[in-house]
Amino acid sequence: MLNAKQATRIALRALLIFSVSAFSAEPSFAEKDWTDRLSHTEIKHLAMARGFVLGQKHTLDAISAKYPFLHAAATLAEKKFMLNFGASIASMDQWVVDMHSEEELEKLKEKILRETASSMKNLGLSEETARDFIQVVTDRAGGDIESPIFETLLTFNPEYAKNPHREFLEGYKYKYSQNGEGKAKGIGFSLYVPVSWKGREGEHPNIVRHFTNRNGHGPAFFNLSVRDLPHSLKSGITENDIEEMLDPANVQNLLPENVVALSSEKIYIQGLPGLRVQRQAEQALLEHTIVSEIVHYFLFYKEKWIILSGGVNISVGDFKTDDVGLKKYKKVFDLMASSLVIPSRWNSP
Repeated sequence: MLNAKQATRIALRALLIFSVSAFSAEPSFAEKDWTDRLSHTEIKHLAMARGFVLGQKHTLDAISAKYPFLHAAATLAEKKFMLNFGASIASMDQWVVDMHSEEELEKLKEKILRETASSMKNLGLSEETARDFIQVVTDRAGGDIESPIFETLLTFNPEYAKNPHREFLEGYKYKYSQNGEGKAKGIGFSLYVPVSWKGREGEHPNIVRHFTNRNGHGPAFFNLSVRDLPHSLKSGITENDIEEMLDPANVQNLLPENVVALSSEKIYIQGLPGLRVQRQAEQALLEHTIVSEIVHYFLFYKEKWIILSGGVNISVGDFKTDDVGLKKYKKVFDLMASSLVIPSRWNSP
């Protein structure tokens, strides 16, 4: 007969194995062209964003030419915009040159400028319109840019590509909220996500939300799930239970056979005790084998098991999707996880 402590350990192990096994990427190969490392949709968005910026500059130049007294304001607005997004634009141009040629880049610019000039002839440019447009560009410099152009500009920022957490820290983030319905199993919550990470409902039964970098086309992902604790654990999980789970002798035993533990430690988020486990695993999908590095944040709240998981697919078959892996993304995953807020935790009597 098992004692209470043994029963708790077995229930936790079964729950952790099941949770870790279910938390993998939800990749799609439908649009991906592995030769240029951008999906067809990303290439289309790049062209849209480049046209957007060229058209903006052409309009500001036209304003300066037609209304010299607005030249200083138009120039200032453009400088503000380029200060925040100039590096992204240069990165886009470099991608076109690397994948095609300087000539192709110039052809693209010429085509966009012809189309912009034609559109402006039909629209006209009154002084009121000119002043309004200068204000629009000023607002765009602060991030008031339509989708998917905004996400594309952030994706191509070389600093954010190298250090994804910088996008979050510099204020380019949005709030995702859930009222507790459906897969959230009665747990309302909110958290912040970088703007360039696109969210959608998870395809797995228990995944509340699935976020993917590069506006839904990148190798990195962040999931959130809420599960019911087994009946034997509903009396609560103690910090001693968590400490025992994190004993180095037990960590690997808590994971599925195809999973290698990289590290584990006790954490607190919103005052809730939990554990953070980093691991590497392989997943078969069609003819591909996906190798991923993932960090899980396991939290216990009431009779629920809240799991946040951030990961990166480092290879798909013979193709290297990311050369750095979890090391590059762990800071942004920590920021997203630590931004979790569960209002009922503070509203309950």
